[in-house]
Amino acid sequence: MPMKKLFLSGIAALLLATGTAHAENIPPPDKEAKTKKELNDKKEANENWIKHGIKIQELTRYVISGKNIILYFEHALDLPPGEFDVRVLKYPEHGTVELVSTNGPANFPKDNPRSKCNGKKVKGINVIYKSSSDYAGPDAVYVMSYGESGLAIETHWRLNVAR
Repeated sequence: MPMKKLFLSGIAALLLATGTAHAENIPPPDKEAKTKKELNDKKEANENWIKHGIKIQELTRYVISGKNIILYFEHALDLPPGEFDVRVLKYPEHGTVELVSTNGPANFPKDNPRSKCNGKKVKGINVIYKSSSDYAGPDAVYVMSYGESGLAIETHWRLNVAR
């Protein structure tokens, strides 16, 4: 049982045991409310991104020592299509990162108007990481993607390198 449900169940039991409330006064966990909250949180995050011009995301990848891995295919399709740029903010301490212009498949969330382009080849940049061949342990890469609109996404990759 998720912690939130356990906590709510504990409060309900305490209130019933002390006679402070009746069970019918305590609403059951509402899946629809959770979905509304998630949508509201997502809307708020998007509004903050537009207000402040930057979104920061943290991602984790598991990689094999000495092997190339495409961390991400960075692409952008503004309405109308625009240009974007990608820069490395923090280089890895135990490897290399390369930004390679290429064409690849668009991949946008289903609720994004650009999702109709999913699977079609678009202009983009592969972010490629390769650790030193004898290294195993943590590493990190930070990349900033700049859109023509003035919005930016800063992505922090935590890398777990295994031999």
